[in-house]
Amino acid sequence: MSFEINHIKYIQAIVENDFNVTAAAHKIHISQPALSKSINLIESEYHVHIFTRDKHRLVGLSQQGKILYAMMLDILEKYEELENELHQLGTEPSLIKFGAIASTPQILFPGLFIDFESTHPYIHIEIIEDGGVNILHDFLQKNLILLY
Repeated sequence: MSFEINHIKYIQAIVENDFNVTAAAHKIHISQPALSKSINLIESEYHVHIFTRDKHRLVGLSQQGKILYAMMLDILEKYEELENELHQLGTEPSLIKFGAIASTPQILFPGLFIDFESTHPYIHIEIIEDGGVNILHDFLQKNLILLY
């Protein structure tokens, strides 16, 4: 068994629901037996006692559990930051720069880039019109794609 982010979420749900496994299971949309089994497997696999028990009921975090839970909260925070960053990167528009000497884009590509952007909303196109020397310089610096 490998330790997964869902295991941390299971433990967090139990703690946040005052160690009521049934309420925690309901909150995270799994069955109570599945949640109990996961916790038991984690504890037996890693030879730790995350929770203290009274007659087989969870009543609190053990000393080991307190240390692990603090680390788990840090991991969850980083995990959420990662998810947010991935989401942002996935929706952040990309920019493609084309360089051309004056009037080339208007003559060769009327409407092409507008149609492209409408079907690819996360890719934006910028056309840089300038003199040949400046366009060539920017192309060599890999700042744009050369149209000719």
